[in-house]
Amino acid sequence: MRSLVVNSIAQTMDHYGVNSTTGLLYGLMYFHNDPITLDEMCAKMGMSKGSMSTGVRKLQENKMVHRIFRPGSRKDLYRAEEDFHKNFINFFCRRWEDEVTINMKAIEAAETEYQALLERDDLPADIAREIEIDLAKIDESKDYYRFLEKLIARCESGELFRWLADDNDDSTP
Repeated sequence: MRSLVVNSIAQTMDHYGVNSTTGLLYGLMYFHNDPITLDEMCAKMGMSKGSMSTGVRKLQENKMVHRIFRPGSRKDLYRAEEDFHKNFINFFCRRWEDEVTINMKAIEAAETEYQALLERDDLPADIAREIEIDLAKIDESKDYYRFLEKLIARCESGELFRWLADDNDDSTP
């Protein structure tokens, strides 16, 4: 029965850009009731320690797996984050933050260059019109990035989940 859920987790993670092997690894740790070593993961999944290490590192980057320290143990132990709400926040908010950062940096650079061009006396009128159209489009795109920033803040604060969980809220569709 577990394998059905583990396989669906892996398939879902693959859908979101995390390879299915890493998804299977997360599923193994999710259903493993105690922290687990890389050696134990290798034995259960029949894969190399290098592959396990790469998968664990990817999951740690997404805060879906945590290293656990146990006094007296010389091996690293890992445990899956079991709170899917936290996984959602860690996975999606991180990507949205990257999207905002990358695109806002490009927008600011483009706006600076466009403004410099518009200040030129020898700029042909048709080019100036194209720049104005581009600047208007860029300005409209900033609304989306401000929306993402609000969404990130509401996810990270838990406000979004509280709002969605409120059964008495008539404002939801």
